[in-house]
Amino acid sequence: MRYVGRNARALASIWNPYLSDTNPMLRTSLTTLLFAATCSSVYANSGDFSPKPSPNGELVAFHRNGDDASWDLFVSAADGTHARRLTNSPAYDVGASWSPDGQRLAYGSDAEGNWEIRVIDLTSGEIQTLTDSPEMDNQPAWSPDGKQIAFLSRRDGNAELYLMNSDGSQPRRLTDSSGHEGHPSWSADGRWIVFDTETDDDRNLWAIEVATGKKLQLTDSPGSDMAASVSPDGKFFLFTSNRSGSYNIHLGVWGHPATLQLTHSQTNAMKAVWQPDGRSAVYSRQDESGVYRVERLSVGSASR
Repeated sequence: MRYVGRNARALASIWNPYLSDTNPMLRTSLTTLLFAATCSSVYANSGDFSPKPSPNGELVAFHRNGDDASWDLFVSAADGTHARRLTNSPAYDVGASWSPDGQRLAYGSDAEGNWEIRVIDLTSGEIQTLTDSPEMDNQPAWSPDGKQIAFLSRRDGNAELYLMNSDGSQPRRLTDSSGHEGHPSWSADGRWIVFDTETDDDRNLWAIEVATGKKLQLTDSPGSDMAASVSPDGKFFLFTSNRSGSYNIHLGVWGHPATLQLTHSQTNAMKAVWQPDGRSAVYSRQDESGVYRVERLSVGSASR
């Protein structure tokens, strides 16, 4: 394997053990993955956080910090131009998740005095509240088939993972742990939901099989691994981790322990989400003044 780019030495030392003839499927996967990470210039204004590419890759949704310390939802073209405000209130509207048809966004909002899951229609601007719980409901994640939404809720105590129909009906609990779950994200085939959870003083990544409840641990590291995004082909996942001291974007292989740090920010780089083409991602980076901006993470080539 010949690696191209500024991460070539690190790639060779970390990943070559997983490219032996005893791992032919993994070798093939890594050979075709675009690895050597480079970060483009900022393409959105300051105070932008948690970018989410649309299903067709043409738009990006994110929330922006306003002058009144609120957060509102915006959507822009994939290059950051033509940003359009979707919500405008003194509340916090955060954590957007696209419907598979790209027509609606689910998000968390405290506009009604408590955190609930809302959906906004991008054409009409109509907003619908899906949950009505005295406790927090937040961090929605729309299923690939559009029929269900995973979300976090404290309605039974800890922040646990729940699943409901996309109209808000029939919520059911998926996890029951002593810690707090966070950041649910679906695999493209709809089989798994990836999330992070507390284990002792650390946070690690797990996946739960929706049909059976079977759990799979993806990372086991001191510190905090969180906010995973599974690649469109299901073979890799991006995640945020502070294992290097500050929060940065890392890459993992599904079902294997190898990980690779892709960004090297001295402040924080967080919440990377794959673009639909599987060759790039968008994420939030904190600059030296403490303000978050949206950046694009492109990956160079790995060739045999």
